[in-house]
Amino acid sequence: MKEFIIYIVLLLLSATIFLLPHLALPVAIAAGALTFVKSVLITDNYMHLRTAHPLWRFGMILYMGLVTGMLSYLLQ
Repeated sequence: MKEFIIYIVLLLLSATIFLLPHLALPVAIAAGALTFVKSVLITDNYMHLRTAHPLWRFGMILYMGLVTGMLSYLLQ
């Protein structure tokens, strides 16, 4: 259940970047912290995408897209 809540929050954070681009950096930092907390405190397999749950893989792909979008926004 905790993982599901974290995925919802990550999805909301990614939507925030597109709706409020001036908040891209703090939102990406929050998403990174949330991803770190999820990977270290909730699951044992830190960054092992092959053995991870499919939703966790989706979350990591979403987060990588978030970071890429943030960097492209900041480098404009």
